[in-house]
This record gives sequence, C-alpha cells and structure tokens, in this order.
Amino acid sequence: MKTLFLLLLMSGSLFSADVLNRDSKVFLKSVHTPDYPVKQWIVNPDLSAVQGYAVKYWKIKGDIVLPMTVEEIQLQDAITAQAGLTKQAASALKESYYQSAMAKLKALNLTQDELNALGF
Repeated sequence: MKTLFLLLLMSGSLFSADVLNRDSKVFLKSVHTPDYPVKQWIVNPDLSAVQGYAVKYWKIKGDIVLPMTVEEIQLQDAITAQAGLTKQAASALKESYYQSAMAKLKALNLTQDELNALGF
C-alpha cells in the first residue's frame, strides 16, 4: 500500500483530477487539484446528465451539473438573441457615426497632410 501511495505521489496523479469552473463552466482535464479551490471549481464533476447539451445550457446546483429545463433554455436563447441584436445595433450606430464624421471631414476639403495631422 505504501508503495502504491509513493508511486501515485511521484507520478503526480494523487493530486490530479478534472475540474469545472462554477461560473464560467470552463472544464479542465488532469490538473493539479490544490491549485483549484473548491469554492470556485467542482473536482471530478459528473457530466453524464449534460451529455449532448451545449455548455451554455448547463446549470450547477451545489456540486451537481444539470441540464437547464426547457423554459430556462428558452430564456437563455432569448437573452442571447437580445444581446446579439444589441451588439448589432451598437455596431451599426458606430458605423453610422463614422460615416457621418467622414462625410463632414470630406466636406471640409482637407488635404491628406491636414487629415494626418488630425490623426486620420
């Protein structure tokens, strides 16, 4: 038994396990577990219940990883879609401001040297 313990200790596998971050759901394989506090990480999580589900549809209750319910999935999808639309709108608005600013600069009839001096 002592020999097995020493072999495990020397190989590093005594402190080696898989971990799942409770917030980001980042999954890491075969890590040095003392480096991953259990307050933030689940050590050797059982992922069998979430097989076939995208990570964004996982939820964590204590140390148990479960799939979201149909209602939770629909809500997650709605939030993701809304965030995407908001990002698209912000991007379009930024592009609109850029085009407007460029049109105004062009109307000023500045030379390339003058534009360079302004940082363009």
